[in-house]
Amino acid sequence: MPTNLLLLAAALTAPLFELEPRGARLEVGEQGQIAVYRNGEPLLSDARLALWNTAWKGTDQRAAEVLEVRRLAGALELASRLQLDGVAWNILQRVAPEGDGVRLSYELRPAAATEVNEVSLMLDLPVDRYRGRRLLLLPATETTFPAEPPASKHFVMAAASRYVFAAGEDNQISLALDEPHLLNVQDTRLMQGSVYQPFVKIIPERTAVKPGEVFTLSLLLTPRDPAVYQLPRLALSDNRPLALGAVTISERPQAGRRVDLKVELAGRWRTPFWAEEVALDAVIEGAGRSWREPGFYTRDYRRQVVGGNELLEPAGDGRWEVRFLPPEPGEYHVRLTARDASGEVSTTTRFTAAAGTRR
Repeated sequence: MPTNLLLLAAALTAPLFELEPRGARLEVGEQGQIAVYRNGEPLLSDARLALWNTAWKGTDQRAAEVLEVRRLAGALELASRLQLDGVAWNILQRVAPEGDGVRLSYELRPAAATEVNEVSLMLDLPVDRYRGRRLLLLPATETTFPAEPPASKHFVMAAASRYVFAAGEDNQISLALDEPHLLNVQDTRLMQGSVYQPFVKIIPERTAVKPGEVFTLSLLLTPRDPAVYQLPRLALSDNRPLALGAVTISERPQAGRRVDLKVELAGRWRTPFWAEEVALDAVIEGAGRSWREPGFYTRDYRRQVVGGNELLEPAGDGRWEVRFLPPEPGEYHVRLTARDASGEVSTTTRFTAAAGTRR
């Protein structure tokens, strides 16, 4: 081929935009699709927006009409239009360096009312690179990319705020989302393909959309992320001398409303859920009566519903509690007793319940 034709072919296939985060190379294709390479090998062979109608007929960003390309201060802004069922979806995509990674932002607006089954950012991860490697969907899910084709092509689905591919390895890639999204991953080997395909769901289910309605996705993509990620784990065992520490009581206790006593407790046990190994009890006296209330081990969680799926994220460490509902106003005296294999210890406290409405 003549030299001028070779140069023309190279120009036609050259990336629209490039960045080099952490020794990798991120390329933006002509329609805005993303690829990440290291030493010429793909870590992420493609990332593109995809839309499906109510009959599961779809299109993706590779078919988009590019309207405008802007390069500003080392960043790229790309405006394009994608058609689905005769309705134009206007897309504004931004790609910019941020810290060790690259900020990817997408904004989609349908030009007319329509109905879709799903809108997602679809990723292609080569099976040869990720087979058998760890996949984290933080904060709650850990699995591996299947070595052999699974029974179902969709082998994992979970709501998450961070995805980590090849977790714990030098080439791990993390995607940190500004807010949790539902993710499902399919194995295309069941369809004669050669990639795992995570779908970051922007519209996760059948939805009627309005003209000009805005749908967004923003994430930080970090190739070769140096951070160490793991699921939040609750250390259930303890191996300290038996001791009762501070007791924190609910603010402004009222009669007829639950009072929480949060207790600092150390001891020796394998699990706090076996009374044979450790137990906490309270004897509460007041209003001319006496009650014995068992203590228990608990942990707080933040709950969100993402795409119809529940996401529970640990909020703080585990702790011991006693709960009590004072029936009348007045002063209540509490004696707390903790036991493990070494013996038992006790402490006392008290609180005053104000008049309140029982509920």
